[in-house]
Amino acid sequence: MRALNFLFKKTLFLFFFLPDLFFKILFLILHPFYKLTHQKRAYGRVESHLIKTGLTGISAKAVFKKLYFNAIDSYRFLLKETPLVIENEQIFLEALQSNSPIVVISIHQGPFEILHRSLCKYHRPVYLLTADFSNTLLNQALKTLREHPILHEYPENQAGNALRQCFKNKGILALLIDQGKGASPCNTKLFGLNSPLYLKLPIKANQMGASLVSFRVYKQNKSIVLRFETLYKAKTPDHILENSINNEVETWISEHPEDWTWNYHKNFR
Repeated sequence: MRALNFLFKKTLFLFFFLPDLFFKILFLILHPFYKLTHQKRAYGRVESHLIKTGLTGISAKAVFKKLYFNAIDSYRFLLKETPLVIENEQIFLEALQSNSPIVVISIHQGPFEILHRSLCKYHRPVYLLTADFSNTLLNQALKTLREHPILHEYPENQAGNALRQCFKNKGILALLIDQGKGASPCNTKLFGLNSPLYLKLPIKANQMGASLVSFRVYKQNKSIVLRFETLYKAKTPDHILENSINNEVETWISEHPEDWTWNYHKNFR
């Protein structure tokens, strides 16, 4: 199995580290076919969501182009970690100094696969919650790419186990709060429209004594920026957490609208 994983990673390395020009040409070829075959599905949803929220200054094509290149940046980083521009790191270092479990939250924006891997540099066990795809081969491929000695991946339906291990080992629980399958969302609004945010688990962990840190990742010029945003100390009142995090997420999307995964079918319903 190790030999197969090694061969798989080497093959992907050779592919994803082809020149950027190759991927630009590939996108130009693939985009018209994707648009044609997904107009009543993901592509059409993105067009509808952009109109509903009034963010008509960007196109669905721009959104899918960024999703495409953000994925390439993510996989390149997982295959070969490269330096990041880290902003506001003192926020996370303060959370580490509390010597308590930490829950770190973000959204599906930018090259988001970098988020959980970046946390491994702080030498605490990282517990990652992920949603499975229907394609088992794709799931296994992503698990292989995400592998790291101190990273432990859990499916969403095992969130309780991940939380227990995080508290037991004073680790870091990482999750994205804008999408979920089995979890129950909070009644939140983005741009004045109903849009679910899955805040119940991080709020519960915070009430149990965990620090809560928000962060995000985006590309600026040719650099990838990892930015820690806010530290919410243990047992911050629920309503403050919910309102503040909701406002943060809306701000992040407003600042980099083309970077967010607008195609998720539960958005703005």
